[in-house]
Amino acid sequence: MAIKQGVINATILDPGTVIFAENEGLRTLAFLGDLFPFQTFATTDKKLNENPEQVKRWLRAMVHALMFIRDNPESAADIALRRLRIGKVSRPALIEAIKRYNRAVSPGVPGVPSAEGLKNAIEYEIKLPLKIDGEFPLEKVMNLKLIQQVKAELESKRTAR
Repeated sequence: MAIKQGVINATILDPGTVIFAENEGLRTLAFLGDLFPFQTFATTDKKLNENPEQVKRWLRAMVHALMFIRDNPESAADIALRRLRIGKVSRPALIEAIKRYNRAVSPGVPGVPSAEGLKNAIEYEIKLPLKIDGEFPLEKVMNLKLIQQVKAELESKRTAR
């Protein structure tokens, strides 16, 4: 509404809100999933060090959920409508929002961000805002070891079938 009223010129929207905005006559300028093709799961170093197996189980569950939502948008919408408090959204609108969200979920076993996504995240989320010149080691802000293990395990199970 702020865009339609001229208060702001543009904003970032989640996939569900994009559908509402388009129905109001607004246009999508870019899909952030093309620039930053991942979302982040975060925890503490303490948790990673003290209970890595619990973190791996959680990551495995999240990856399975992403794959289910990506591969079954209609069923995911039905579950969301039954289980979540999502307001007065129609099933078709929710399915469309899920399909748009799924554009950012990689094929196969998702979970590890692309090299381009990592580069963009470091550049636009860390280096530019903090005015950091030169290289910035990914290890300062991300530990991808466990998700890489989960991805490898799930991929080996898929190929074994």
